[in-house]
Amino acid sequence: MASYDVTPYNGASVENTKIHFKKLYLRQNTSGPNSNQSKLIDGDVGSEFGRTAVTNWAIHDGPSLDAKVVARARGLHVNAVDDHSSFTMVFESKRFKCSTLEIMGATALGQGDWAIIGGTGQFAMARGVVQRFVYERSDHGQVVELAIEAFCRAKLPWTRGEDGPMALLAGFKPQYDKLNPSPALPGGSKFKPNTGPIGFKPNKPKPDPALPTGSKVKPKTNPIGFAIPPGIKRKYDKSKPKA
Repeated sequence: MASYDVTPYNGASVENTKIHFKKLYLRQNTSGPNSNQSKLIDGDVGSEFGRTAVTNWAIHDGPSLDAKVVARARGLHVNAVDDHSSFTMVFESKRFKCSTLEIMGATALGQGDWAIIGGTGQFAMARGVVQRFVYERSDHGQVVELAIEAFCRAKLPWTRGEDGPMALLAGFKPQYDKLNPSPALPGGSKFKPNTGPIGFKPNKPKPDPALPTGSKVKPKTNPIGFAIPPGIKRKYDKSKPKA
């Protein structure tokens, strides 16, 4: 039976999440009534170099034919001396519905690895490795056992109109499983978050050092607008003679 493990990593449940899926089974049917790949280009005679096929391989949570389909591998399979696979793993299970992993790599006989170079949904910005080995071969294809280990940026769900990114700016502590209504948004709350970029603090006017605190005296200004402290005469300030 397949094993799914999604956990917060390094104490940050929002940005760094580790996924570890074990015992998934990819069923590759190259021929027969249940074929799930179709040849697009014939390769060289003998070596089949250049042979290209489009794939829709089913990925099950067990090795048997009646096991549940949890995802499909949709992409290309090319003979380039070793077979090269490049596909999107589209999840169909309820837990990860419509989330994807971008996978590519060489497909030599026996066991090996594929690289995870991206993802979407709950697996956004995924990076990791898919370990695989041939579990079973038949006249129509083969069954490959997969183990997925990767790190990604978890996308936390929220209800539109009630919660969203502004909740984080209001001091909301994110939780992996659910979000609580945020005081930063409408709903009777009078709280208004600070505007501007994260960490921005508006400047507050500083008191004029030339004036005592609370003083109502306005300093004189020279023609170009510089403040002159009270009690200090300008160097060239002379009184006019009386008529």
